[in-house]
Amino acid sequence: MNLATQILLKNALDCIAKNKLDESEELLKRALSSAPNNHDILRFMSVVAALKAEYARALDLIN
Repeated sequence: MNLATQILLKNALDCIAKNKLDESEELLKRALSSAPNNHDILRFMSVVAALKAEYARALDLIN
């Protein structure tokens, strides 16, 4: 994972901590476009989906 992707991931995690879920999801999508199939990014996208009560989507992201 390159530095720009790492920064996106860190910023997304900060947004999750502040309950800014839509912003976090956008940052995670950008990170995923730079690092497709990155398991950490997909896991955090699943967390965001679960926090948004999108449980089926959360499961799809980790399967």
